Amino acid sequence: MDIYGKKYDRDERLKNVLQPLYAIQAPENAAAEVFHLSPNLEMLLIFSFGEPLRYTFDRSEALQHTMDDIMVLGPLRRMLTYERPGGTDILVLPFVLDGFYRLLGISPDDIDLSVADDPRFAQTAVRLEAMHASLARISDPMERAAAAEKMILQAVAPSEPASVPLLENLDAIRNPALNPVKVIAEQWDITERAVQQRFRKYGGYSPKELIRFLRFKAVVNWLLEHPSQKPDWFFLIERFGYHDQSHLIKDFRHYTGAPPKEFLKMNGDGSFCTSWIPED
Repeated sequence: MDIYGKKYDRDERLKNVLQPLYAIQAPENAAAEVFHLSPNLEMLLIFSFGEPLRYTFDRSEALQHTMDDIMVLGPLRRMLTYERPGGTDILVLPFVLDGFYRLLGISPDDIDLSVADDPRFAQTAVRLEAMHASLARISDPMERAAAAEKMILQAVAPSEPASVPLLENLDAIRNPALNPVKVIAEQWDITERAVQQRFRKYGGYSPKELIRFLRFKAVVNWLLEHPSQKPDWFFLIERFGYHDQSHLIKDFRHYTGAPPKEFLKMNGDGSFCTSWIPED
């Protein structure tokens, strides 16, 4: 079996809960490879059924963390460096805005991944372990993804009324040229403070973080879309609203741990990816 990575379009009924799912399988004798996963503010639920993946958020350190059977990851504020060994078998569920909250009833803002065995999440852990055990009995990645979607459809709760202003303004939220707090506050006649609190409750990040991230993501997308073109950094600074070159470099270091030129090298050798499945 060759390394198998595939994206699955989610059930249309889950379009406001999940983004497309990712599945990766690799034979036991496959050589281990290291990849760099782009920052993203989405919440990720990862199920592993094979060899554990090792990872770090600091490129200067060894891959000291281990991704075992179940992992909640996100919002992904920094680049994730991970090793994909032979025997990898994972399913990644990326959530849309309040989708994680709707499934598990936990605000992403309440999760501290550095605190193990938090008693507040004991019931959730039992649910996820049961889900993992059920999915582990399915070896085919497409069937496994479909089974995961079926479980989520049965378990997901409706969106809370307080999240509706966010969900109905996704275009404004995803537009780095707009201030989503002002847009939503004006349209829904609620305070900017209330909008900020709702971003944290349902998404796990602040609007300020979102605006900064979207601007950086727009730069990265431009670079990925023009791989053979030598970047004109002053053009990018002006186009995407950075103050100066040091401002742009600061964001590259913040999100990837590397200056722009080193990022381009990662992108050039194919180790940087915007999803769990590297581009061919």
